Amino acid sequence: MSSIILAVTLCCRNLNPLTKKPVCGTSTFAVVVLLCSVSVGQVPLGAPNFSAMDSHQYESVDLMDNNVLLSVPGMQKAGAMPFVFSMAANSAMIKGLNAASTWGPTMAYEIGTYSGAPFSASVNNALGAPGWGVLVSTYQTTQTCYTRTDVLFYYGWEIIDGSGTAHPLPFGDYVSEDSSCQQQFTDTTIDGSGYTATVKWPPIQDQMPIYTRDGALITAATSFTDRNSNVISYATSSNSWTDSMGLTTLAS
Repeated sequence: MSSIILAVTLCCRNLNPLTKKPVCGTSTFAVVVLLCSVSVGQVPLGAPNFSAMDSHQYESVDLMDNNVLLSVPGMQKAGAMPFVFSMAANSAMIKGLNAASTWGPTMAYEIGTYSGAPFSASVNNALGAPGWGVLVSTYQTTQTCYTRTDVLFYYGWEIIDGSGTAHPLPFGDYVSEDSSCQQQFTDTTIDGSGYTATVKWPPIQDQMPIYTRDGALITAATSFTDRNSNVISYATSSNSWTDSMGLTTLAS
């Protein structure tokens, strides 16, 4: 941080009795200017809350990082619980999606690797796409837990929805491998999305339920259960969706 000194000439309404002109003087102000360095980081995918988006019918552009979110509506089906199929893709530069951890373009989001497909499909913004509708930990470290100094802790939990958007839980939430320290927590996302999740050790997806603002339950991106116990499910083995009436609605 640095300061810039400005000399400003001010004129007031008082008149010089001899010249009949306004009396002017010079005042000095210290203006503090914050100098910020430009840093390059991971581009957040999807449509993060509080981001500036230029949205159109099928595409939305994040004006902060130029990520393009493409959303293609698919079929919709009425039932005990609506069935909404859609496809989404993110066009951005992302680091660490391959083994070399290099920067590269992506058109679909999948944790840890390239997906190889430009679009990924999901139902009700949660089911179907690899790595969506799940909880992920973005930070792992070893810390001291009572007498042990090498206990593994998982921090930085996020919920990934069907557009690839990460909805963070409070960063201080953690689980550890040692039963002497915290091994379970329940908390709500901090971005206003309204998701509530329970995380426990060991972090197994089908044992970490996610609840939406409306009380629907998402389990490991394979089932979506509303408050009336109506269920939409996704089978990874057959890549197919079953609606709330128990009928196979879509299959690859």
